[in-house]
Amino acid sequence: MIRIGDWIYISTRKYKGNAFVMDKAQDVLLVQIPSGTLPRVSIHSVTKLDERLRDKDFQVLIDLALDLGDKKWFDELAERRREVMR
Repeated sequence: MIRIGDWIYISTRKYKGNAFVMDKAQDVLLVQIPSGTLPRVSIHSVTKLDERLRDKDFQVLIDLALDLGDKKWFDELAERRREVMR
């Protein structure tokens, strides 16, 4: 089951790569990708990713938080990354 806040892999004609689920309505997702937003993606063209974060995952998320200008999320990610790296 894919929910808001999940990381997914998208495979469509227009885009193949990871994305973050921002909103969900039945079989359609609104997602955030590193280079912008895809307004709608069919739930049938995505796969939920493993929920365990690795160091490179934190870097991607931190970059996304910076791109979005979300200081609070950036600070949370930086703190979690420090805890995981201990």
